[in-house]
Amino acid sequence: MGTAFEEAINKAVDEKVIAGAAVVAVDKSGILGTTKYAKAFGTTSLGKGGKPFQIDSTMWLASCTKISTAVSCMQCVERGLLSLDDPIGKILPEWTTPEILTGFDENEKPILKKATKTLTLRHLLTHSSGMGYPAFNPLLQRYLKAMGKPVGFPQGAIKDDLMLPLLFEPGEGWEYGGSIDWAGQMVERVNGGIRLGQYMKKHIFEPLGMKYTTFRPSEHPGVQERFIGRPFRTPDGKVIPDAPDVGMYPVREADDDYGGAGLYSCAEDYIKIVASLLVDDGKLLKSESIDELFRPQLPDTNYIQAVMDVPEAAQFLAPSFGTGVKWNYALGGAVAVDGVEERADKGMMYWAGLPNSYWWIDRRRGICGVYATQFFPPGDHPTQKLFTQFQKDVYAMAG
Repeated sequence: MGTAFEEAINKAVDEKVIAGAAVVAVDKSGILGTTKYAKAFGTTSLGKGGKPFQIDSTMWLASCTKISTAVSCMQCVERGLLSLDDPIGKILPEWTTPEILTGFDENEKPILKKATKTLTLRHLLTHSSGMGYPAFNPLLQRYLKAMGKPVGFPQGAIKDDLMLPLLFEPGEGWEYGGSIDWAGQMVERVNGGIRLGQYMKKHIFEPLGMKYTTFRPSEHPGVQERFIGRPFRTPDGKVIPDAPDVGMYPVREADDDYGGAGLYSCAEDYIKIVASLLVDDGKLLKSESIDELFRPQLPDTNYIQAVMDVPEAAQFLAPSFGTGVKWNYALGGAVAVDGVEERADKGMMYWAGLPNSYWWIDRRRGICGVYATQFFPPGDHPTQKLFTQFQKDVYAMAG
């Protein structure tokens, strides 16, 4: 690994700009080492009891969970249990006749109309379903208020917390939301009603040798004992040891296994998923399924581009990349259509988690990586700069 990233992160740790992080990168050709570059920096907490950060230190993955759910869905497609293009109402009867929120009347009563287009699993996995996250969408916030419901972090039953009207006809927009949580529900229902975590344990975690990954830390002492703190940077730049409870993270285990944001894991485990997809080792999916997972799916990229070109949205949805990158969305994550200078080739697939963790897979260059931490708030600029330098150094080393 080049020195620029290590110098930058060691300086950030020394100056308490961050607490710590773990990074892992895999190069298909082995240039980064026998199989990978893996290193941890800093400590697990800025408060009392902080220990050296390790590559098996555990944390909340948040939206980095989504790729695992996408893989689960594609496995079910391979087995004939799910179809990407059938109506999801066949599996989720509560979505047989979805409604679209079009506005509010003079009494703040929601105005709804029935959707005319079929809602599919492909829509769910690409965020083109019309589903949104209330925390990020003012219309849905107004809707919940009108219905007398709180706008909080979803951790109840998915059928209660994420049963919301659509924001547009399926396939006619792009909105980041809870659709992949519903995709996870589809996996559960076509597998006899087992929890999503049970499914993933059998079909993803155990085949890859992932020891510290779960939706339920209370059932996994190894995850609990490795759990890191959650430092928070205040608006004036001060770092405090524990993030305040402002609806940014789960304060308890969710009632359901949320396929969009519910996993807890570590860098050492998580790299195994992205590396398996990179090298196409057959442990998770057939080659044709991996190709489909990476294929840009949106026929009209104007919808996603309009979101990603808003600086405030890009800071959260494309942290460290900023505006100006041409995006599409695949079944597994966002795709940089033309690549990113010094950082990725065409077709790189990428996503991030709310506590500033990141992953990417670049099939053309044969490189993937994970930057794992738990630092708030989302879109933290110092953390973004460190991830950017890490990614640049990985590509510089790989040549």
